[in-house]
Amino acid sequence: MEILEFLKQKGLNEKQAKIGAKLFDEYNSSIKSNNSKKESNIPDFINFYEDNHGLLLQINDKQLIFASDNLYWLAQKDMYKRDKVKCTLKECQYGRLKVGDFFVHEPTRIYKLSDYCLVVNINEKEHTLLYCNYDIINLTIKTTQSFLAEGINVYKIIKKK
Repeated sequence: MEILEFLKQKGLNEKQAKIGAKLFDEYNSSIKSNNSKKESNIPDFINFYEDNHGLLLQINDKQLIFASDNLYWLAQKDMYKRDKVKCTLKECQYGRLKVGDFFVHEPTRIYKLSDYCLVVNINEKEHTLLYCNYDIINLTIKTTQSFLAEGINVYKIIKKK
């Protein structure tokens, strides 16, 4: 059964089913490309911008998030209209991330804004990393602290060349 027909049978209208089918196709092509290489493109509906701090992630219609000085900051999107960039994933060791880097835990988990993590602080002495992500349900920024374990790979978001 074709995905479009399946989604219609599940109660979605024509427009919703087409959007769902398109996302499904993008997801499948992402998985196929990740099976053959270590880089993958970020979907067009996830928006990154760039300035002298590095990458900034759009979290809503008006705001971007970035990290600097071991804190996360919000910026007004209007200030960065012309600085939008295309990004891709690159496999990276967890311990090689630095403050300001964005990452995802799995290369197939790139379709929800809440899957994108921003490194806010690294404590070398305690071997911990503090990162935040946008909670799309509660519309808040959630912080998480984790240990910098050896041998764990994540997928860093980098500007596409």
